[in-house]
Amino acid sequence: MSIYCSARRERRSAGSCKFACHGIGRADALLDSTPAYEALSARPATRRRRWTAYVQRMPDADELAAIRRSGETGLPYGESSWIDRLAARLSLDLNIRPRGRPGNEKSL
Repeated sequence: MSIYCSARRERRSAGSCKFACHGIGRADALLDSTPAYEALSARPATRRRRWTAYVQRMPDADELAAIRRSGETGLPYGESSWIDRLAARLSLDLNIRPRGRPGNEKSL
């Protein structure tokens, strides 16, 4: 019951929430399905099984480093084009910056 109530609440209030995209079918560039997922199989059951195997595999060293960096910084993990669209939509700067205050510039 709480899922249904939550979905009804989202339907009324959200313009670009995931329920609007997946529940109602409204297109959303950040939530639309990926070509890599669609290419796994034409049959939904086979596609889900292959996606599960893909997600459960051990990531390579570069991907693992990117996942760890995302966890440490709190910044999103994903393709740079997706992160750029997310930053633009939310009006956020999602670049990694050095910690601390900037150093003083010395005059010549």
